[in-house]
Amino acid sequence: MGFSLIWNNKIKWVDGKVIINFNISNNVRREPRRFPGLPDGLEITVYRKVAEDYYYVKMRDEYFQTEDFSKAELIFSGKPERKTENMFCWIDRDVEIGKCYTYWMTTDLNDRPMSPMYVRAVDNDCLLYTSPS
Repeated sequence: MGFSLIWNNKIKWVDGKVIINFNISNNVRREPRRFPGLPDGLEITVYRKVAEDYYYVKMRDEYFQTEDFSKAELIFSGKPERKTENMFCWIDRDVEIGKCYTYWMTTDLNDRPMSPMYVRAVDNDCLLYTSPS
């Protein structure tokens, strides 16, 4: 599989946007000569695909692990927001309620994008009400 500069991804749906928080490899600090310009100059590429034929089921991990990023759309290339020395954030505000999205993220140092991350966009104003028994 090779070296991955990006790790510890966490994806979530919050207030109408998808937020992906991630870290960069500790090797960047341990071997600064091998990674010139990082972490300050980190640039990422993000791919996205709508999971058209996905229906919510308990076996969702198996569905998303077989998704192919080569069929995904390139939606971002550039610098992510930096949160701390080693943590970064990228936000997708172009999402539609009711759709399920698969994301892949990579850098120039990676040979291919990381494993897929997925999220379902839901209406935050919908509440589940259970009547008392």
